[in-house]
Amino acid sequence: MATRDEFGFLVDWQEDAVRVRRRESLMAAGVLHLGLLLLAIVSPAIFAAPKVVRLIPVEPRELTILTLPPDLNPKPKEPALTPDEREQMARRRSLTIGPRELEAVIPPAKPSEPSDRIVINPGGVPAPSPTPGGEPGTPRGGDKGALAQKEVARLEDLPQRSGGGPKLDLPMSSPGRTIEEGLRRGQGGPGGPPGGEAGPVQPNFDTPLPQILSDTRGVDFTPYLIRLLREVRRNWYAVIPESARWGEQGRVVIVFTILKDGAVPLGQPTVVRSSGRSHLDRPALAAIRAGQPFPPLPAEFTGDNIVLQFTFLYNLPLNYDGQ
Repeated sequence: MATRDEFGFLVDWQEDAVRVRRRESLMAAGVLHLGLLLLAIVSPAIFAAPKVVRLIPVEPRELTILTLPPDLNPKPKEPALTPDEREQMARRRSLTIGPRELEAVIPPAKPSEPSDRIVINPGGVPAPSPTPGGEPGTPRGGDKGALAQKEVARLEDLPQRSGGGPKLDLPMSSPGRTIEEGLRRGQGGPGGPPGGEAGPVQPNFDTPLPQILSDTRGVDFTPYLIRLLREVRRNWYAVIPESARWGEQGRVVIVFTILKDGAVPLGQPTVVRSSGRSHLDRPALAAIRAGQPFPPLPAEFTGDNIVLQFTFLYNLPLNYDGQ
């Protein structure tokens, strides 16, 4: 049976345990309140009243897109050319003739000179051509008789006109004109379309022998040019407009290049002297384009190409120079 002292010890132990728990509770409550107080001091916004934000309407702004002028815009990078493309471009540039080069190779218009013609009087005796006095080399005295005899001998084979008629004006013959007249006879008539077609008026369509504007390297191109002239003239007669058959006049000068194999570079032929009427220029261009590719250049020619000038005359004489 427990003694009184033991019972008192148990009571004291329980009281001590209660005091310890109470003290711990007070300390925990103090620490919690102290933390809340510090939080309130450090962060006053937690307990502050919310601020009222006023919205101010803003007017929309007009936006303007600024663009740089074309000369200040950066140019796009062009793709690099392959060696084959560079060689092809260089070849085209070497074969293409610019306006300045054309002015250098095209012969300038010759000043008007006295016509080299012989006028026959109705009586059949050639009239002496007027010569300005004082010029060196002018025949005088007995030389005039010798000159008259030469002119009479030159006209021995010409038919004499009977008296009372108008004077007969005959042009002097030349090798180039002889070739052209032979070509016209082979095409079916002098200066007219093949087959003897007769239009509303007597048309006169001429294409003189083309001129070579480049170096021939000493090669005679006459047979080659005659062959080209026949083909181009045949194509031209097929597309001559109806207005030219009624007598419309015009002169078209075209320049183009023929390569060694007979091909014509891209972008050619070119009209260097227009007639002023597109319906006369187009048939001349079509006549050359229809003949492409042309026959290869002569084998003895060592160059790479030749530059030709074709002249198309609508109802104009062969000696017409455009003045």
